[in-house]
Amino acid sequence: MQTAVIILAGRGGGSSSVTITNANTVAVGSNLILTAEITPAPTSTPTFTWTITDANATGATITASTFSATAAGTAIIQVAAGSTNGTITATQEISVTTPVTNITISSSGPILVGSSLDLAATVLPTTAAQTLVWSISSGENFATLSGNTLTGIAAGTVTVTATATDGSGITNTQDFGIVVRPTITTTFNAPMATGTPNQVQISWTAITGATGYTLYRTTDNLSNLVDSNPDNLAATTPAAITTNVAGTTTTTVILSGSAKWYFLLTATTNGIESKTNGAQTSATAHPLEFMTVSGNSTATATMWMDRNLGATRVATSAADADGFGGLYQFGRPTDGHQLRGSTPTATLAQTISPGHANFITGVPGDWTTADTNGAQRSAIWSSTDGSGICPTGFRVPTVAELEAEAAAWTPQDPAGAFSSSLKLPTTGYRLNSGGIFAGEFAYQSADVAIISGARFASSLIYSSSVISVSARVFKNGQAIRCIQN
Repeated sequence: MQTAVIILAGRGGGSSSVTITNANTVAVGSNLILTAEITPAPTSTPTFTWTITDANATGATITASTFSATAAGTAIIQVAAGSTNGTITATQEISVTTPVTNITISSSGPILVGSSLDLAATVLPTTAAQTLVWSISSGENFATLSGNTLTGIAAGTVTVTATATDGSGITNTQDFGIVVRPTITTTFNAPMATGTPNQVQISWTAITGATGYTLYRTTDNLSNLVDSNPDNLAATTPAAITTNVAGTTTTTVILSGSAKWYFLLTATTNGIESKTNGAQTSATAHPLEFMTVSGNSTATATMWMDRNLGATRVATSAADADGFGGLYQFGRPTDGHQLRGSTPTATLAQTISPGHANFITGVPGDWTTADTNGAQRSAIWSSTDGSGICPTGFRVPTVAELEAEAAAWTPQDPAGAFSSSLKLPTTGYRLNSGGIFAGEFAYQSADVAIISGARFASSLIYSSSVISVSARVFKNGQAIRCIQN
C-alpha cells in the first residue's frame, strides 16, 4: 500500500504530490533502495527524507535511502519532500519476507519451433516471495521470452534464468532445446475387421526410437494433411479423434456410421510429436460378428469369414437357414434387396446404388442401366477398405479362389461343401423373376464373365448334381462368402 499527501498552493498556484516508486517486497537481510518522484516534476533535484512510521517487530531500519529488516512481517515507511507548496508526504507498506534460498525450474524441453512453453519453477522456502523475473541468458536467436512464456523461433539451444525478486540474489538457469518437428517414414498395414461388430485393427511399421504413437481418425479425407503439423487435424470436419498408443504398433478402434474413416499417424520421439506420416489409410464400420477360418485350397493359403454374408451364425447343417445369409444381385450394396423376403420391382435402377430395398426383376439381365460392363461394381466388391459389402480387410473372392476351394471338397457336392472348413450351406439362389430356387447353391464372385460380347456374373454353383463355374445374369441373387485380402 502507498499513499501520497498533496498540499495545495495558497496563492492560486498548482499542486504537487509525491509517489513512492520502489518495490514493496524485500527479503530479511536484503537491502531495498527506496525511490520516489514528485509530480509535476520540480525544476531542481528534490530532497527526500525517509522514515519508518511502524516497524511492526520487523526490526526495520533506513539508512539514507536504503531499507533493511531483520524479521519477516510488514513495516510502514514514509517519505517527505519539500516543494513550492510546502512539505508533501507519502507512505508505503513494505512486506518483509523470508529470503529465497532455492529456485528450481520445473519446466523442461524440447520446444518445437513455433510453439510456446509457459515456464514454471519452485521457490523455497514456500514462505518466501514467490514471484520471479525470467530472462534469456544466451541463445536469443532461437527463442523469445514474454513474461514467463518461451517461444521457439529457430532450432538451437536457449538458456533461461529465473531470478528471485526479493533482493536475495538467488537465481537458477536451465537450457531448453528448440527443435523442428520431425518427419517420419512408416507404412500402414491393411486395416482389418476383427469380427467384433464395427471394430477394426490398425497397424503400422515401427519407427526407431519412438516411445509412443498417436493415431488420428476422422471421416474427413486427410490426403491434404499428410506429412504435416498434427495441430492442423483439429480443423477437420469433424475434428479428428485421437488414440494414443504406447509399446506396440497395433491398436483396435470402434468405428461408427456408414461413412469411410481415414487415418493418419504420428510418432513421439524424445518427447516431440512428429509430423503426420506420408500416406493415409481408410476403413469402414461393419456391424458384423464373425471369426475367420482357413480355406481348403492346397494351391494357396487363404482365410475366410466363418459364415456367409448376412448369416446370423455359422451354418450347423447344409440346410441351416440361419446360416444362409443374403442373396445379392451382382455389385449391389447391402441395401435390403438381399433379404429373401424383399419386394420385387421391375423398374431398373439408374445408378449402381438404387437407394431402395427392392429386388429388381425382369429382362434384360442387368438390374441397372449404369455400369454396363460391370467393371465399376466389380471394383467396389473387390475393395478391402470396407467401402464394398465385405468388412474392412475382406473382399468378395475371385471365381478362381472359389474354384480352388471347391476342388478340395470331398465329395464334390453340397455335403462336401458343408463338410469343408468353410461349412458352406446349400443356400439356393434367387432368379431374375424374383423366385427362389432351393436345393442348390450359387456363390457370387467379384469377376465378370464375357460370353459373345455379353457380360455376366461369374459364379460357383451346384446345379443338376454338378459343381461348376457358371455365368449368371447380374439380376440373379446369390450368396457371398468374403475372403481376407
